[in-house]
Amino acid sequence: MFGKRLRQLYVLLLCLLLGLVVPYLLASYAFTGTSSETRGFCGLNVSYRFDCLPSSVPGENHCHSLGCCYDVMIQSDVYAPLCFHSVPSEYGYTIQKTKSSSSSSSSSSSAIRSKPVTYKMGDQQELTLNLTSLRDKTIFNTTAWPLQMKVQRQGDDLLRLLLWSPSNNEYVDDDFQPADAADAQLDVIVEEKEGGEFNITILRVATNETLIETVYGPLIYGEKYIEITSKIPTRDLYGLGQRDNIELSPNFDHRDRWALFSREDVAKTGATYGVHPFLMNFERSGKMYGLYLRNSAPVEVGVLPIPALVFRAVGGALDLRLMAGPSPRDVTRQYTRMVGLPALPPYWALGYHLCRTSSNSSEYESIVQAMEEAKIPYESDCIDARLNYPNSFSELSQEALQRIEDMKDAGRKFLLVQYPFLPVGSDAFNAAQNEQVLMEVSQANETLPYYGSVDGKAVAYPDYLDEDSFLKWLRNDPTITELYSHADGVLLFRNTPLNQAGLNYTAWIDPSGPNCTASTPENCCPRADLPFLPKGLWDLNTGTLCQATQHTSPNGDGLQIPHLEVHNTYGLYHQRRVRQMMEHVRKATRPLLTSQTTHPGSGVLGGYFGGFYPPDFVAQQRGLVQILEAGLYGIPMVGVPICGSVNYTSGELRSEWCLRAHQTAAFWPFMMSHYEYGHAPRNPPDFNKGFSNQLKYFVKQRYMILPYLYTLFYEAHKEGLPVVRPLFYEFPEDPGSRAVSRQFLVGEGLLVSPAFNSIGTDTSVQVQVHFPPGCCLPDDPSTTLKLT
Repeated sequence: MFGKRLRQLYVLLLCLLLGLVVPYLLASYAFTGTSSETRGFCGLNVSYRFDCLPSSVPGENHCHSLGCCYDVMIQSDVYAPLCFHSVPSEYGYTIQKTKSSSSSSSSSSSAIRSKPVTYKMGDQQELTLNLTSLRDKTIFNTTAWPLQMKVQRQGDDLLRLLLWSPSNNEYVDDDFQPADAADAQLDVIVEEKEGGEFNITILRVATNETLIETVYGPLIYGEKYIEITSKIPTRDLYGLGQRDNIELSPNFDHRDRWALFSREDVAKTGATYGVHPFLMNFERSGKMYGLYLRNSAPVEVGVLPIPALVFRAVGGALDLRLMAGPSPRDVTRQYTRMVGLPALPPYWALGYHLCRTSSNSSEYESIVQAMEEAKIPYESDCIDARLNYPNSFSELSQEALQRIEDMKDAGRKFLLVQYPFLPVGSDAFNAAQNEQVLMEVSQANETLPYYGSVDGKAVAYPDYLDEDSFLKWLRNDPTITELYSHADGVLLFRNTPLNQAGLNYTAWIDPSGPNCTASTPENCCPRADLPFLPKGLWDLNTGTLCQATQHTSPNGDGLQIPHLEVHNTYGLYHQRRVRQMMEHVRKATRPLLTSQTTHPGSGVLGGYFGGFYPPDFVAQQRGLVQILEAGLYGIPMVGVPICGSVNYTSGELRSEWCLRAHQTAAFWPFMMSHYEYGHAPRNPPDFNKGFSNQLKYFVKQRYMILPYLYTLFYEAHKEGLPVVRPLFYEFPEDPGSRAVSRQFLVGEGLLVSPAFNSIGTDTSVQVQVHFPPGCCLPDDPSTTLKLT
């Protein structure tokens, strides 16, 4: 009797298990339910949820009205969206029945295909398909556009996937030169299955491993909004910066999202001045490929746990360039073959450099005297970053010229600091205005001069994309030519570009006109009417050029381009015109040229330096990540201000921060101390003599490796390889090296492991370091070192 009751209890418990636990497990780890009536599947593992309406949390009814799935069950994935796309998404494209190289003229929804169709690239040099949107509207209710998809090869290792709308994309800079492949490493399969499941797959031929697969998320392309999603092989992803982060890879579990948009006012706790939509990604086989999104409009990047990648843009086109690798070095060579090989800096540029923004006219002389008395070597000085500010194109004072002469007599070089803007009414402004190379903004049928404000002064902005800014203005202005003749190098600051004018959108729509004048620069910009903004951006016009201003196409075709389409290139073209000037004025020497804002191709012109950096250890880790990333982007000449350029609000500048910073910076490609106006000086002699001697030791250590550094820069100039490298770059077969963000290699022969933590009251600090197999002496690849 007891046994029978026990069996009944077991059966009851089993029923409870099957009725409660199993459904929970299925809901948690396999499928979830939703009442949305979509053509796709909504019962997805939460890791596969692609956000339906980014930057918003729609309610259930709103979500379903968009054609998306809604489910509040997110289990442990607290970052998963409640409103997400089905698989396949309602937002996608179908292939038109006829294959043609011309653009599609259809704008209506396409019927769902009843039979599958597949196109394979194979050995073809080019494949062109016309696509029609499944829906008439994007997710933000703007018009969805028909697309042309063009797949092209450039030899065996480069592949281009271009998605664009020829009838709507007025400006697509098509620089890709197709070439036949003898032994193609990548293949492309475009397929549309029954029911309209459209997918673009890019795979490696040798391993048959999928690199790009778009079926899991939406493909949206329309007015003011573009989105493409893809599953990727692994989470070992690098690049897509600059990111304000202390790790080389984004956090996939947190579904990190960040903006690619150059603007100074968002970077005061860590620079995000440069924009580089380029990534390197390991495959499961251990091989690596690269991907470059050639788009200069504001872009948002996002990652998902599965792992997957999302690009969302408000302009431009989806011009994807894939590099086959299969090693990190191969990817670098292929990428720099597209964007250009880095410039070779002069040998003196590899030494130690000083700069400051000061209101004390005697500060420069006192620093020179103290450096010479302490016998601390250095190569150059800017005297003052605001030597002729804000009109940095004006002639120098006699006092400044005498200082430059004395500097050169002592064997040192002069660094000229330049800014992109021109004070209204200055000689440089008048000359640029006469040559019609200043930015303008259109209002109705009228073109108006555009004005901004910096430090309370009205300024105008040259259109550096216009070749005439060099041909007709810069090189023909005798004052500017004379100015450049004194400079051995140029540091370009605030060229995101900065604009501190307020925004009075009401004035723009005033029936009597916007009254856009030099005295009212806040009236010179219309509202950017965009349905979507990349994460962290609240107004694209704040802090920089108005997105409605117009550029003259750099291709010489006379086309007028909205600034929105090319915003992230402004600093690149500023750097290009200054490089042209330096080569024009100083034909016999190689100049040092750095820019605060960079973009693909900046390495051809020079390097990267500048920005607002605190001195603390977190900022130093962030700076190291950005230095390592810049090398991957083809910009080996890179550095950040040693010990930061600004203090915290308390004004505290801990000497320990500066000691660690000099220890690390001795191995950076570009070693420079610079601090901003009103912040504590941090030249080595500014500290007590004992501490100054410690900094002197590390500066001298820098000079010991200059021949090695110059060899690496020559290698970078010839092959594109970075001077300082993440560990994974030289040890791609070592999984442990892929997550290391606080160590780096100088070339392939020198491993540096900085200490980014305080010694406190102890006599030593402990640093966790990783030694790749076959690299170094310790047998244990993960070792804790105690540093005194």
